[in-house]
Amino acid sequence: MTDLNRTKETAAKDFIPEKKYIAYFIVVAFLAISCMFPFFGIFTCLLTFYLSRKLNLKSLIIIIFTLIALFFSIWNTWNFINVNFIHYGAATIDVVAALCKFCL
Repeated sequence: MTDLNRTKETAAKDFIPEKKYIAYFIVVAFLAISCMFPFFGIFTCLLTFYLSRKLNLKSLIIIIFTLIALFFSIWNTWNFINVNFIHYGAATIDVVAALCKFCL
């Protein structure tokens, strides 16, 4: 019985992932969630990149996910600013009619 318990304990220890992989998962999950929030996502991506360098989480996966998350965060921020403040690319019939008055 004791040998069986020992094999179960060693098998359980074998399945525990390293802390580094857990840190990678947390970083990637945090980046994925932060992409949805304008302004916050850009800051989070830059902070994550800085902390991953400081904590020696040097991995190509972290760099790729950070760059992808940064791209989507910048895109979401631009869309938020455009929709709420700038209205770039939004033309209505009234705007086009007003422009045609000046053309003629």
